[in-house]
Amino acid sequence: MKAYFTTTILFFCLAGYAQLTVGVIEYDTVQTQKGYNLFYPLLQNNVYLIDNCGRIVNQWNDTGFIPGSSVELLEDGNLLKTSSLFLTSNSSLSPLAGAGDKVHLKDWDNNVLWEYTIADSKERMHHDIKSMPNGNVLILAWEKKTAEEAFEAGRDTVVMNNDNEIYPDFVVEIKPLGIDSGEVVWRWNAWDHMIQDFDETKDNYGVVADHPELININYPSGDDAKDWLHVNAIDYNESLDQIMISSPGFNEVWIIDHSTTAEEAAGHTGGNSGKGGDLIYRWGNPAAYGKGDSTQQKLFFQHDPHWVEQGLDDSDVDFGKILVFNNLAGMGYSTVNIFAPIWNEETNQYQKNDDGTFAPQAFDYTYQAENPSDLYSFLVSGAQKLPNGNMLICSGIQSTVFEVNAANEIVWQYVNPVRSGGGGVETQGAENPNGSLLFRFNRYAPDFEGFQGKELTPGEFIELEPDGQLCPDFVSMQDVFLNSIKVYPNPAQYELIIEHEQPLQSIVLYNAAGEKVTELQTSNIQMKLPVQNMEPGYYLLVIGNDIFKKIIIQ
Repeated sequence: MKAYFTTTILFFCLAGYAQLTVGVIEYDTVQTQKGYNLFYPLLQNNVYLIDNCGRIVNQWNDTGFIPGSSVELLEDGNLLKTSSLFLTSNSSLSPLAGAGDKVHLKDWDNNVLWEYTIADSKERMHHDIKSMPNGNVLILAWEKKTAEEAFEAGRDTVVMNNDNEIYPDFVVEIKPLGIDSGEVVWRWNAWDHMIQDFDETKDNYGVVADHPELININYPSGDDAKDWLHVNAIDYNESLDQIMISSPGFNEVWIIDHSTTAEEAAGHTGGNSGKGGDLIYRWGNPAAYGKGDSTQQKLFFQHDPHWVEQGLDDSDVDFGKILVFNNLAGMGYSTVNIFAPIWNEETNQYQKNDDGTFAPQAFDYTYQAENPSDLYSFLVSGAQKLPNGNMLICSGIQSTVFEVNAANEIVWQYVNPVRSGGGGVETQGAENPNGSLLFRFNRYAPDFEGFQGKELTPGEFIELEPDGQLCPDFVSMQDVFLNSIKVYPNPAQYELIIEHEQPLQSIVLYNAAGEKVTELQTSNIQMKLPVQNMEPGYYLLVIGNDIFKKIIIQ
């Protein structure tokens, strides 16, 4: 009975080890795009850079701060990140989703080089930032408007919330100065570009359908959210000198002209487009500007729209198009899409369709899981096209990232092992791991400029009791001592070496079925165990009476 019980336990242990639940759980080393992965799990302190095996290459920590919500690795190797004090913020604006307080610029060694704060009684940064080629930083933020200001602007009184205030968005460009200050060199306020057809006695009155360049202050009808635009992403196109922002509240992507002066950005003329700070392009939901109906809607609470450029050259078929994670694309599922606005260089305008909506009429690319609900994230999330043509998809609610090839086959998959709400980490093999949400997840190629001169040697895994069976160069904590015992190499192909400071005594090797494969008694401090004739697979090495080590034989 005792022998049977022992065998059963050993088999259970081996089966548990073989079940990967966190970290890298799929890895085709041939088809996966090489590189390093940057992510900033929500509601914890750490920014991680990991290799494709899931091992930490670098880590940045900000004790006391959580994401607010994005992070970016710059070409000089520095890290630009949003930081939030959450409930302890000095801002009197409500701690809505994505709320932040500071932008931090850090070097590779986690030293703060610069910080900038937008968090007071009138304004608060949120969600996203974007570095610019000139060294400046674009920041998304809210500004508070009172009920009186909202009513005077034509806001429907029926849809005001209980707090009697709303938070329209603005974009500010900051030139860093010193270590904790900056100069505002450009600003765009959504509030300067509103229209309404509710009250002709108030400001901004007009025919919404006649002004697609303006934002309907009363759309969607009946929405009493303070953050009714809910802008959650920003990107910059240097060649066009344009800024793109995402308004999932309107189910639209908006583009504005950055070539304007700050004064022109507050008006309706000026800049390359001649339209000042008005919207020069909007796409995803024509009903938001009085054109069409719900049958023409393409975007549904989207996240992470950006121009397809990072790590690619202009020979890529999708270069310059817009990639977006379409969160609520269908009932219970999400999609990843690419669409291509048509920019006319002669007129400096975006092309429209015959019905007055902005082109195009359809997506150029759609990824949908074979079982649609396998990709479903109703919040956060993003995607990135990789240099090898694959698509890297971050399903933030599912705490999962995966890479698909042209045939939509998953060639790499990672489950976030950082637990939700606090920064603790899961153990490999844990059932129903509770990973923190992922706002985004980006891969940088090995030749990325920011890696030059940096130490990229992989270290430990994030998860506890890691299993590197999918990594070609894994040394299973590999040359790590277990109670002063060293077992290597692991995986093993020809022989397994076991070392200890004291005589080893009993060594037993079991296969995955719990069957004893070999047993040795020795008084040596080192033992070489031949394994070249053993079947490939998982084994359990038992040293003495209570030291267990999982072994992989190739």
